[in-house]
Amino acid sequence: MRRKLVPVAMFCIVALLAVWLRVHDIRSDAYPRLSWSSALLTDEGFYMHNARNVVLYGKAQVDEFNNMLIMPWLHFLQVVAFREFGVGVVPDRWISIIASLLALPFFWFATVAAFGKRAAVIGTTLLALDHSWVLYNRLALMDTPGALVLIAAWACWEYARTGKGFQKSMGLFLCGTLLGFEYGVRGLGALVWPAPFLAIAVCSDRANVVQRLKSTWLIVVGLAVALMAYGVLWWRPYHLQLAKVDKYYIGHQLIPHSLRQLGFNFDSAWFYWENGLLGYLVKHLPVLLVVGSAWWLYGRKSTSSKMNSNRPSSIYLGWWVISFLVFFSFVNYAPSRYYVLMYPAMFALSAAALDKLLDNSSVPISSKTLLSVVVVTWISTNVYWYQDWLSHITYRQWRADAWLGANLPPNSVIFGDISNGLCMNNHLLPICVIHGLCNYHNPLALYRNRPEYVLILDGRWKERWWMTHYPGVVTDVNRIHVFKHVLRRSFVLGLYKVPTGPACNFVSKSSLTTHTIAR
Repeated sequence: MRRKLVPVAMFCIVALLAVWLRVHDIRSDAYPRLSWSSALLTDEGFYMHNARNVVLYGKAQVDEFNNMLIMPWLHFLQVVAFREFGVGVVPDRWISIIASLLALPFFWFATVAAFGKRAAVIGTTLLALDHSWVLYNRLALMDTPGALVLIAAWACWEYARTGKGFQKSMGLFLCGTLLGFEYGVRGLGALVWPAPFLAIAVCSDRANVVQRLKSTWLIVVGLAVALMAYGVLWWRPYHLQLAKVDKYYIGHQLIPHSLRQLGFNFDSAWFYWENGLLGYLVKHLPVLLVVGSAWWLYGRKSTSSKMNSNRPSSIYLGWWVISFLVFFSFVNYAPSRYYVLMYPAMFALSAAALDKLLDNSSVPISSKTLLSVVVVTWISTNVYWYQDWLSHITYRQWRADAWLGANLPPNSVIFGDISNGLCMNNHLLPICVIHGLCNYHNPLALYRNRPEYVLILDGRWKERWWMTHYPGVVTDVNRIHVFKHVLRRSFVLGLYKVPTGPACNFVSKSSLTTHTIAR
């Protein structure tokens, strides 16, 4: 009887911890040590911008910054949440929290089908409690909902792989549909598209050509249905705006423009401890590296029938991980929140590897010793990061947001690329200004009949674009408030009142000549 109660008690403990870690102090600032990028300050505001506009102003597009273009299905979900529960970061974060909890049963089912119950217990525990995943689940970003769709697609793949007849056909079709749907939630998820095709090509019975073609065709049809819906409902009416957005995000932000930059990106990813990919994984996910290395050295030599039966799933998940690792190795910009899309596959492969290592006689240490090393390493790592997070919880971003709403006129407009991050809970109008993307052609001329303010990183991080283009605005005489230590101790945010007279100077992008705006 006691033996039966232990698993139930452990399940309850894991479930309660999984929920508590995600909802505890949900209004608090993002944990700054999650990433080196200042995007933790801005991106939640960026991604809720258009849904917020719909509810507060009656239309999605009020300026040139329209991030709904890259995440339409998530945008519609945000609109529903804001209409039902009010506009703010908390309802938006609940979308990610619920998505992360929904991911657990899908992940469990897929891992059981792929690698067995013991691997599923290990992997689902990682997905429920690991800080690198959980602390991002608390934030209103695209990555957690995008990861849920990828996990559901993998679950459908496993449903088809272990089934026959209609079950197999429906699973393959839904896998393709969800992979196509992913593009409208998190575009980077398209890197996983080749995974099921590669698994079919490598692992299917080569003598049964008809079955291989049918499986491939069903996934293609599902993918095509989702992409056609995206094309008709979204790409067709917005393709010109999408082209401009993609040109900036892909052409400017991601793709390196020279071999020298390509080499620098690779070097930074693998050999730069502070901000690099490998350094981040070593600091936050050492147990995955330990288990993966041990499996590569010893466990993969196994020739058991169990290992061979798991090969299609390993190919699928292997492509999922490798495609993202290669991508992160060469692009110009890959903050750690991008890694969230890769974590489910890493957790599943690590769980499968540990499961096999525990049964593998070629490993030169006992199963109990191996399990002890892994468990102690994982617990120690997560206890360290969780206690650091809990002991440094702040509400500076929330309070700055509230200060702006209470002290500025209700019809105020706030310009600057950090304005969205401090206008998530108030009713002011933020206008994001990013050179090359949006609102950078004389932005302060857009709302002359309303009180205008500029909110920028100040102090030693004072933004050069504003100093160059509006030297008459971002001066000490116009600064009316300073927010200190928002997100990081080194961050100082300066709020400037735009003058109502001719002192507002704009330097043209093309000629860099100074123009006076008639106010």
